[in-house]
Amino acid sequence: MDIVFLDQNKWIKLAQVHSGRTTSGPMAELFPQLVAAVQRKRVLFPLSVSNIMETAKRNDPDSRRHVAETQAILSLGYAHRSRAGRMAVELRAAIQWRFGVEPVTMPPNWAFASKAGASALRTSPSIFDAGLTQRSLGRRTSTSSTKRWLHLAILSTS
Repeated sequence: MDIVFLDQNKWIKLAQVHSGRTTSGPMAELFPQLVAAVQRKRVLFPLSVSNIMETAKRNDPDSRRHVAETQAILSLGYAHRSRAGRMAVELRAAIQWRFGVEPVTMPPNWAFASKAGASALRTSPSIFDAGLTQRSLGRRTSTSSTKRWLHLAILSTS
């Protein structure tokens, strides 16, 4: 499956086709092809936090609704995970590697979360549990203090 990032101005142009405001031209020809490709699971257009915020800020309720509907159709509710969420996974893998623990294999496209929203864009604290034990750290450290240390390390890089 191909992953394509669309800038907000492209979402707006596609929404104009979806709403019927634009009926001819390259975007009008492209939009049904994109919808079909998404339905066949050949391509996905995940949203960014910026896309969501810019759509929410649109003053015209009809325009906002058309853009949001278009985004829902083409993104299938997928959005890029937050920077902190991505860094947490990458930091965990680096620490596991450093302490000789085989890092957890992440599924394809793990950097995207389904059902875009604030809770879906964050990484669960349980992400720190896999493979980081007292024994693998080589010293007597409680799991909760390890999680606190990792949390602080992630916050300091944000």
